[in-house]
Amino acid sequence: MEHQLTILIIEHDTQHLTETLNLLSQTGYATLSAFTGEAGLALAKTVSPEVLLLCDDPPDMPLREICCAIRADARLGDLSIVLFCSSNISEDALCELEPYLDHLLFRAAPACILRAQLQSLRRTEMKQAALRVNQERLLLAIDAVNEGIWDLNNERAAPQLFWNPQYYRILGYEPGELAPSIEQWKDLLHPDDRAAAEQKFLACLEPGQDEYEYEARFQTATREWRWINIKGRVVKRDAEGKVLRMIGTHTDITARKQAEESLRYNEEQYYLLFNGMLEGFALHEIICDADGAPIDYRFLAINGAFETLTGLRREQLIGKTVREVMPATEPVWIKRYGHVALSGEAMQFEEYSAVLQKYYEVRAYSQERGKFAVVFHDVTERKQIESALRKGEERFQMFMRNFPGLAYIKDADSRVIFANQGFLTYLGLHPLDMFGKTNAELFPPEFAAKITADDRCVLESGQNHVIEEMFGGHIWRTCKFAIPQHKEPALLGGFTIDITEQKESEKLLADSEKKFAAAFRLNPEPTAITVIPTGEILDINRAYEQWSGYSRNELLGRTTLSLNLWVDTSERQRVISRLSANSVVEGMPVKVRLKNGNIRDVLFSAAIVPLEEQQILLTVAHDITQIRQTEQALRESEQRLSFALEGTSDALWDWDVRTGKTYFSPRYYTMLGYDPDEFPADYDHWRKHLHPDDLFPIEEALAAHFSGDAPGFAIEFRMKTKQGGWRWILGRGKVVERDAGGRAIRMTGTHTDITERKQAEAEIRRLNAELEQRVQQRTAALEAVNKELQAFAYVVSHDLKTPLRGISQIAYWLSNDYASLFDAEGRELIELMIARVKRMDSLIDGILAYSRIGRVEGASEPVNLSEVIQEALQLLTLPQQITIAVETKLPTVMGDAVRLTQVFENLLSNAIKFMDKPEGHIRIGCVSDGDFWKCYVADNGPGIDPKYHERIFRIFQTLAPRDDHENTGVGLALTQKIIEFYRGNIWVESEPGEGSTFFFTLPK
Repeated sequence: MEHQLTILIIEHDTQHLTETLNLLSQTGYATLSAFTGEAGLALAKTVSPEVLLLCDDPPDMPLREICCAIRADARLGDLSIVLFCSSNISEDALCELEPYLDHLLFRAAPACILRAQLQSLRRTEMKQAALRVNQERLLLAIDAVNEGIWDLNNERAAPQLFWNPQYYRILGYEPGELAPSIEQWKDLLHPDDRAAAEQKFLACLEPGQDEYEYEARFQTATREWRWINIKGRVVKRDAEGKVLRMIGTHTDITARKQAEESLRYNEEQYYLLFNGMLEGFALHEIICDADGAPIDYRFLAINGAFETLTGLRREQLIGKTVREVMPATEPVWIKRYGHVALSGEAMQFEEYSAVLQKYYEVRAYSQERGKFAVVFHDVTERKQIESALRKGEERFQMFMRNFPGLAYIKDADSRVIFANQGFLTYLGLHPLDMFGKTNAELFPPEFAAKITADDRCVLESGQNHVIEEMFGGHIWRTCKFAIPQHKEPALLGGFTIDITEQKESEKLLADSEKKFAAAFRLNPEPTAITVIPTGEILDINRAYEQWSGYSRNELLGRTTLSLNLWVDTSERQRVISRLSANSVVEGMPVKVRLKNGNIRDVLFSAAIVPLEEQQILLTVAHDITQIRQTEQALRESEQRLSFALEGTSDALWDWDVRTGKTYFSPRYYTMLGYDPDEFPADYDHWRKHLHPDDLFPIEEALAAHFSGDAPGFAIEFRMKTKQGGWRWILGRGKVVERDAGGRAIRMTGTHTDITERKQAEAEIRRLNAELEQRVQQRTAALEAVNKELQAFAYVVSHDLKTPLRGISQIAYWLSNDYASLFDAEGRELIELMIARVKRMDSLIDGILAYSRIGRVEGASEPVNLSEVIQEALQLLTLPQQITIAVETKLPTVMGDAVRLTQVFENLLSNAIKFMDKPEGHIRIGCVSDGDFWKCYVADNGPGIDPKYHERIFRIFQTLAPRDDHENTGVGLALTQKIIEFYRGNIWVESEPGEGSTFFFTLPK
């Protein structure tokens, strides 16, 4: 709708006023009138009309005085003054008013001419009003981009230079604080940049050189130097080519210059960092199929740490794909890396590589579509530690459930937030009835007051309290202790046991100290106790060892200074100063150097705690390095996002909430298949293009933002295209202007076409469902095959053993009933047949036992290996010339006693069977090897050539003829399968003539 202009008429003659109003009624003006100058001025200040129409001098003041008042009022500076004069006005009077007038109309002119002049005046005023709106928008845009504007005008006698307010602010001055001039501009330039800047400026004055740009340093109001990018354009020259008007910008690029300097430095350090970094690094390119789905990736570059952490060599990898080098690579690696390379979205995750048999923590990112880089390190040990910690937590929960006394945790107000079953049973309460109760709600008033005082004392002092007290006819011993929390008030923990019938108070005190020690060791944060004032380390927990890289023996008796843990020793002084003032330090950020040289960001907490006759310092280090790295990555991500938005193809919109009028950028229309401005730019037309199912969520999101419940507006929805289809849009926006009542007036934002992303997400969901179905089908097929194999094994056993039993029985009859009819050779053949039948029977039993390993679960219980050895020896016949010695104490392991007995029986049987020395010696032992026990059976027999060390563990393989030694070739294969079932390894070390030692490992 076209804006209606308002015209204010000051006319004291009623007849003239009526004629003027009639004339104006046909020109589209809204009219106001006043009879006196004073009334007219007051009305102008109230309604701010666009045009002031002056007639003859009003009775109270001359026209010149009215014009002066109007021009002196800043609020009325844009008001156009029109004189509607009679024909008898003097030339002197017109000269006196001329400086103030914008237009002059004569009353004596024909009405049609006057109307035409007024229509022309109205069109001029409309254009000026539009110009003022555009100027306002331009100023808003200039302020938004934070650029200084300068304007050099040579059209007048003396050159005039204009600087906008932001020009001053960039240099730290208030607007108008400096007088704009070429000389002032030169004075602000850095001396080293002045000559080049002037040369650039003068070159632009020459014909044909209308634009220039350069960078220079300018001095700020605080005497600092800031880098400025100066752009200029000649917008007007005279006929001879002389510059009449130049306009340009000043942009503060100090941050960019600093970033460029930092980048140059970083690039210099990159090579050193790349090859010297402890983390593995690799650059790859993704390989996709015809549909654009990732199927492989190629190695482009790796660092030395990559080789160390993976065991793969550079010459094996560069230029090859992961499927070529490691065909069994899990698809999850390719899928994740493909997402990073194709979407540009960074990803951090931990994953197990079955090919390399290690856990890795990986950070993957992409700076070029189709390529990605990974930084990783081996976290296998940490994963093992985490597993151990989980087991520790389970043991703690089991301990709390089975603790025979009362255990509880309270908050700072002595309200119960945890109670074990013993406490609940003693009070006869349900856990929900117990939670949140105070001492006064659980115990008699006098006893409750005492407990509360004890609780407060523990929390205020930070010291553990052991209290013996009488209640309910029983004597109770209570151990109370503060449980520190990060940035939260400490909690109160307590254990209470009935010691009525227990007189040994010293033993109870020792038990309490053990509990405290257990709590200290199980603390997941690195914790240490040091002596004041020497700083010697008295004790550390396991978490401290794992975190710092130092062993317990390396730390005890040392100081943090001697270990060089402090990166900045002034931070240590700050800790000491705060401890001296408050006896406690909570969450002070410091940097610490670990044994491997890594620098870690830590929140350091410490408290001075009295212990017997000395004071100790309890310290806790909360490692926040990962948080800092995440924050840095976020800042870098935000910087990359800001760069990306400069070249974005998003659509922009600007919505006047009150009127519904909206500005849509051209991209807004083309995104939906329309030409720019093909449909009206307003809220109603935007709403008509929305999918019906998305209307309600969108209006809810807008309402939440308008009310202040949501900081911004962001939602995904569908919009109808010109062709009738639907495009997925990500709409984001924010209210940028509100009225005095807080109601939204203006809102701006963007539309991003995310249709392709939505389609990709749908395709991924379909592929995942298809993959899940295939996995289920494959699993069912494998289970069916296993069942068939099991049935086949038993059928073969039965079908083979039945004829063997017949042959054995016939041979037995022949050897007993017809022995006298056979000569020596016949009897030898009968004995050979019986031996061969026994061998075949043993071979079938061995095959069945071999097939059961891994398929039939054995018992899993503590097994004493000393008892297993005795059981195995009872199953063997030991010749007199052979001795067996157990050299070490044998441990207890988890497993099946029958299978472990079979292991030792097979190894001892082989050592006895193949002994070729007149005095045979067999040694048995077991030693600790990390998380495993390493057992061995050694003999001084004939030994084994190294080329057969692997062959002897294969089923049916023997080194000596079976007729020389009764042997099925199954024993060692069965032994190996049993050991591997328990996640162990077995191997032999031997040389011909030097005996053999069989080693195998079992988990602790």
